[in-house]
Amino acid sequence: MKKESDRKFQEEMVKEVKKNEKRIERFVRSSDENKVVKTITIDYDSIEHNPMGGVMAKGYANGDKSLTFSVTISNDYVGDKRKYSVGGGISSKLSDLMRRPYK
Repeated sequence: MKKESDRKFQEEMVKEVKKNEKRIERFVRSSDENKVVKTITIDYDSIEHNPMGGVMAKGYANGDKSLTFSVTISNDYVGDKRKYSVGGGISSKLSDLMRRPYK
């Protein structure tokens, strides 16, 4: 039954990422000074459990798999309400595109 529980756990992590797509998008776009990010694609095959807690996922911008980002979605309870947070990193290529002087 381990495989069945692994599959269910993976499905739950995918649900968490889908539930937080807007937060992921805001995280990526928060550094986009030039407004060059038109689309964000999440690689659902990359989703895995973070041993420190939360769910990790990777993705890319504008349909270009070299413009990558990775995120960790964490959640805590504040009283009886769940509070989500998203943090992570953006590849240097994507970062350079978002921050280079606009011409």
